[in-house]
Amino acid sequence: MSDKRIRTLTEKLWARNKYTVMAKGYEHYKNIGDSLKKAQSPEELLYVYDLLKETLTLPYTKKGMRTTLQHMWGYFKKRATSEEKDEFIAAMNKQLSDLDP
Repeated sequence: MSDKRIRTLTEKLWARNKYTVMAKGYEHYKNIGDSLKKAQSPEELLYVYDLLKETLTLPYTKKGMRTTLQHMWGYFKKRATSEEKDEFIAAMNKQLSDLDP
């Protein structure tokens, strides 16, 4: 497989899963994102790919989920009504109450 193909596949996998990774812990999100930016060789890209696949097997964390939901809310908050904001907060709190610390 070519270096370009490995990079493309790894970047696509990251793009599809970055918020899932963030919900498992922001430190994982930062580590994988930074590692992908720095990766040059096929071996480094395969390391990032393996790290991403391994991280996807980890459980979600309450802190990670809160960070992710708030991050995603940031895309909508300026257009949301106060009712929608209240609905979001209630849904987020419900989701978080179902998770272990």
